[in-house]
Amino acid sequence: MLPDIAIDGNWVDIGSVLTGGLYMLYRHFTSPMTDRRFLSKQTGMYFANGSALFPLILMVCSVASSSIVRSLLDASRISLAVAGCFALFAILEK
Repeated sequence: MLPDIAIDGNWVDIGSVLTGGLYMLYRHFTSPMTDRRFLSKQTGMYFANGSALFPLILMVCSVASSSIVRSLLDASRISLAVAGCFALFAILEK
């Protein structure tokens, strides 16, 4: 059995912003040369998609410990809502 893990909401938000920034930079520099404008709608979507990844990864890890789920729900509802919306849109996309 895993020990109880307390997750602070600030760490979830910081992890989301860092993941979003790293994903945005990765997608920006690996995109074709014709789409290399940094200030664009597409770059904003890259950041939003990347910021949804961190809470989704934590939700996958929540199978190991119910305290992770409780901590996530108590600490960072906005991050979970954003992650849930992007996951829902990904499922509903054709």
